[in-house]
Amino acid sequence: LSDDKLSSVQKCLQLEAQSCLGSPVLYQLIEKAKEILTESNIPHGSCAICLYDFQEGEAFTKTSCYHYFHCHCLGRYVSHSESELRRREKELEEDKTRTRVDGQELRVVCPVCREPLTYDVDWLLSAPAPQLPEKRQHFAESLKKK
Repeated sequence: LSDDKLSSVQKCLQLEAQSCLGSPVLYQLIEKAKEILTESNIPHGSCAICLYDFQEGEAFTKTSCYHYFHCHCLGRYVSHSESELRRREKELEEDKTRTRVDGQELRVVCPVCREPLTYDVDWLLSAPAPQLPEKRQHFAESLKKK
């Protein structure tokens, strides 16, 4: 969550606690926090691949290293990375001067932290591309006209 969202949640919970002063409120506070967090169940910030913010209704995924990406963006990244890994693998096989270190496996890694990724590239690529923000949409259209 963003710092703004965290402070907003904290203020709401403090107001809720103050309104119920003198009575047991732990369960109420937990339910209120759950309600607030469920309302905004999309990641805050932007996709590290396309740099667009996440919009309501867009398909996104969370990696095992807790980074969020648009499914389509991660699918394209994985697809490109796999082709680069195949090319590098072929180069290593052809290069007789370099020997491969035992256990050294070329894998697709998270674009943020470089942890190895587990993924289903077909599922990721089947997701629709992210929506262009309105300002960028107009800019992209004007570039196409030129």
